[in-house]
Amino acid sequence: MLIVQGKKRRGARSDTPVAHDTTGVSYASSRSLYGNNEGDRRRREIHKEIQLCRRWDDLLSNANVSKKQIRQLVCTDGIPNNSIRRQVWILLLNVDKDSIPRSFKDAIQRCDGFNPSHKYVPIVFRDVERSLWTWIPDPAQRSIWRTHLLNLINAVLNQHQGKLHYYQGYHDIASAVLLSCGVEDGLAFTVLERLSLHHLRDFMAPQLTETAAQLNLLVPLLKLIESKEIDRSESLPSAVEAIEESGAPAFFALSWLLTWASHVIPNVSLATYIVDVMIGHHPALPLYLSAAIVIESRQHGLAALPRPYQMPHVHQYFGTFPIAKANLVKWPQLVQQPLKIMNDFPPAQLLQEYAAAATIAPTSTLFNYPFPYMSPGDQDDTRSGTIAFSFRSMTVAKKAIGLVSVTSLAAAITAYVYVSSFTGT
Repeated sequence: MLIVQGKKRRGARSDTPVAHDTTGVSYASSRSLYGNNEGDRRRREIHKEIQLCRRWDDLLSNANVSKKQIRQLVCTDGIPNNSIRRQVWILLLNVDKDSIPRSFKDAIQRCDGFNPSHKYVPIVFRDVERSLWTWIPDPAQRSIWRTHLLNLINAVLNQHQGKLHYYQGYHDIASAVLLSCGVEDGLAFTVLERLSLHHLRDFMAPQLTETAAQLNLLVPLLKLIESKEIDRSESLPSAVEAIEESGAPAFFALSWLLTWASHVIPNVSLATYIVDVMIGHHPALPLYLSAAIVIESRQHGLAALPRPYQMPHVHQYFGTFPIAKANLVKWPQLVQQPLKIMNDFPPAQLLQEYAAAATIAPTSTLFNYPFPYMSPGDQDDTRSGTIAFSFRSMTVAKKAIGLVSVTSLAAAITAYVYVSSFTGT
């Protein structure tokens, strides 16, 4: 799937942003069979695209459509274009259409986003200046959209100074939101603000202790996944064994958690698809996505690492896997796995078993779902779903489930973010 860049209208100014369809061909059509003839393949994709648009039109025109129906179609077939995506996001986030600023400029001005006073102005500028390289190939257009991105982020942070704190990687999610919503009105601001106050709130806390606590749930989740793999081949190494034997903390998954893996996704279509899914599900889903990436990585070289496992080797292997093995990763299939894992091991069950040992605070967004903006019955089914696996007796001692001190992990994360903000890594 390739980003489809709109053509400049005749007579349009050179500084006018070209609308970017973050989907191009839909997620569903990207999985179509490749024929020998490129023209035939493209015609099949277009036909599927048309059929999917009709399905979405029928669904969205139904006054009694449920959030569950919308989530199901998002997950199975994707959203074919940004026009439909805007409608879907408005419904899933329960946005009052009358509250959407009439113009993008108005949304920014209301929050003094053009003249921000929050303390993260320098680092936001640096992050934005190195963003959108692969998503918008044209330099002139990239510069225009970077300006919009800078103003959008500054507006949200300015509006919630003292409550929302910037972190590296926030701009990746903000980019997907901006390119999806466009600048025809203020919907991009409305969506990013709502995500920041709810889905991303733990990551935007003053300290990174909540982020570190969520990372501490990764190894227990991996244990549950691998314990269910009764027929796992002996030649396929255990990710948990590698992590525990080496003593490597789950720090390697930090960027996947913070950016919803958008910084390692090879194209904007899949990155936007992940945002589509995240918006409609439990805020623990990024953790499940991180687990899916680790599980996928086992078959692509983990067995070649020297034994006994060493922390630097294991950390580097998992942390660089999505990019180093990009040609081997089947992303369209991989991004489906988190929902399957969540269905087998629901967040409520995971938190009940391990939240105390992982030091998840009661104020965490993981414990405050469904969100206040949601109507009764809007939440996904995984919150109270039954688990298909009978939990084994496991000690919750930190050593047994691979936990590390949240304070030390948060300190390491803070140091990394601070250094990388100046080195450009």
